[in-house]
Amino acid sequence: MAGNRAHVVDRGLQAHCAVEVLVSLPKAGTRRRGSGYLVAPGRILTAAHVVDGASQVLVRFEADRPQERTIKATVRWQHSGIDVAVLVVPHTNTPTVSFGQVGEQDAVLRCSALGFPRFGRMLRLRGSGGDGGSDMGLYAHSRGYLFAHETLFAAAQAQLGPDIDTYWERLHTWAESYACKGWPPGTPAYLLQPYGRLLAQLHDTGRSTALATDVRRHIRMREVTGSDAACLAEIAAARASARRCAPDDLGTLAMLAAAEDLVARRNEALHPDIPAVYARLGHTRRAMGLARSVFLPMNRSRALQ
Repeated sequence: MAGNRAHVVDRGLQAHCAVEVLVSLPKAGTRRRGSGYLVAPGRILTAAHVVDGASQVLVRFEADRPQERTIKATVRWQHSGIDVAVLVVPHTNTPTVSFGQVGEQDAVLRCSALGFPRFGRMLRLRGSGGDGGSDMGLYAHSRGYLFAHETLFAAAQAQLGPDIDTYWERLHTWAESYACKGWPPGTPAYLLQPYGRLLAQLHDTGRSTALATDVRRHIRMREVTGSDAACLAEIAAARASARRCAPDDLGTLAMLAAAEDLVARRNEALHPDIPAVYARLGHTRRAMGLARSVFLPMNRSRALQ
């Protein structure tokens, strides 16, 4: 403080100060994990419930990065009433945070969150190798994150409970606003690719079929990805959903079959050697998309070799 003015610090959260707290409990094979933050040299702030009853505490700096390192920590102080604990580790060269003070007046503060979620590493980068061969995200040029395992996706849904329906509706309304405009240039990449797969996972046959049979959407997806592979994958996902949820709805299955045929036949003139040319030029995603779009199965197999 200098006079009546607070010293303003605007650095925000520092990723190198965030640590993963790994706790071993007395019962054999029982572990717990949480988040901590380096607030002073050799001092890490965490929650008391994370380290309560711990037989051993380890902290991991720079998790999943080349500089990753794990250090043994000891619990120096904890208070269950305010759920705060302080861990001590050997001094490192990691820079610590600065603190400011808010005066006794109304203020609007910018807040951020950083740490390790309850369900473990829940996200993976789209296109990181875990996507299936028919994954629409395989042909995406934008970066995004997906749940690393379907169990985590289900756990997140359970954690959100009934509140998730409100967010689903907001998402659908957002998507419908772009559908009404004919999927114009600038349509968010999420709505052109992962959204269709989400509808199939939710078994929303009506919406997934509407997307998969939308000709204007087919055109935009081809322009964005450079091939029809993402579009064909979306149609296949919608058909699989329809077969599970409404196997007797022949009208829906016929619409999807017709849409698939129209999209597939746009590639009758695509030579099976074209994908290899794009691959040699370094356009791997487009090459894979084109190879999966080749019309005749025999030529498609040749293009994928």
